[in-house]
Amino acid sequence: DILFNDTKGRIKFQLGADVSYFSSYYGQAYMPATTLFYNQTEQNIGDYPFIGAFWNVEIKRMRFYIRTEHVNYGLTQSNYFMAPSYPTNRFVIRYGIVWAFYD
Repeated sequence: DILFNDTKGRIKFQLGADVSYFSSYYGQAYMPATTLFYNQTEQNIGDYPFIGAFWNVEIKRMRFYIRTEHVNYGLTQSNYFMAPSYPTNRFVIRYGIVWAFYD
């Protein structure tokens, strides 16, 4: 609140987290030769959370953001899969700037 008042309302920011949980299940496997998914019962996937965090700052017409995805990668197990034999992304940091121009 001090930052917002000192800048006469020109700086705004958000800080937050994203949490989603994937329960354990037998996911459909993919066969590249036929380009089809099929039911399988060999590899159980899931049973872990995906945790991310973000920080957005807005100064007048410019927005800057930093976002992390899969912060918990490697903490509970070493193999994270979205489909059998297809691993998920590791820990990722994404950032960017958005600038609004007026006509």
